[in-house]
Amino acid sequence: KYALIVGVANFQSEKIPTLQYSAKDASDFRDLLVDPEVGRFQPQNVTLLTDDKASARSIRAALYEIASRALEDDLVLLYFSTHGSSPSMDRTKVGAGYLVTWDTDVTQLYATAYGMDELARFIREKIRAKRIVTFLDTCYSGDTTRLMGDSRGSKALTIDALSPESIGQIVQGKGSAVITSSTNQELSWESDEKHNSFFTLFLMESLRTRKGLGNLRETYTDL
Repeated sequence: KYALIVGVANFQSEKIPTLQYSAKDASDFRDLLVDPEVGRFQPQNVTLLTDDKASARSIRAALYEIASRALEDDLVLLYFSTHGSSPSMDRTKVGAGYLVTWDTDVTQLYATAYGMDELARFIREKIRAKRIVTFLDTCYSGDTTRLMGDSRGSKALTIDALSPESIGQIVQGKGSAVITSSTNQELSWESDEKHNSFFTLFLMESLRTRKGLGNLRETYTDL
């Protein structure tokens, strides 16, 4: 079992609003995965990238490392907690949403963010494992250039975020599934009381309750 866990709360660009708990979400989730009573992942097989460690280049390198090691019968788990950009910000022929990395420049998304289409293509073409699960606590953070009027406590910046089509690209490969925090017309919230996003909080609760032995459908139902 291999995992890449990414959480970005602070960004290099001042134009990208800070998130409260995305880095903590990632660290907490990583700790649960390597717990021998729950996730049962070997620590050396779990890569954690948070804040300034979560550049687009670092994410690509970590994904390549997993792809070079994971075999057909292995499980690959990917987790992202950060902002996401709307396909409307990509004004090319086929717009795609982006995962916002620590070093993203909102005026040069293609060059500096990590595209959903790039992630989908990498999963499809490079990862040999037949079981790939992606958790996105990111998609509904919306465009990084416009704040909503009153969204304190929310991970959303607009209610126009990564589209279902962008997410759907990932599941085109055999055995690949995605669980997301909400629809692209809903807000995804952080909890000041629990110091986690609600999505990650209940994802971890599901894993703990089932001692890491629940299947994907049961996890989805719990969430």
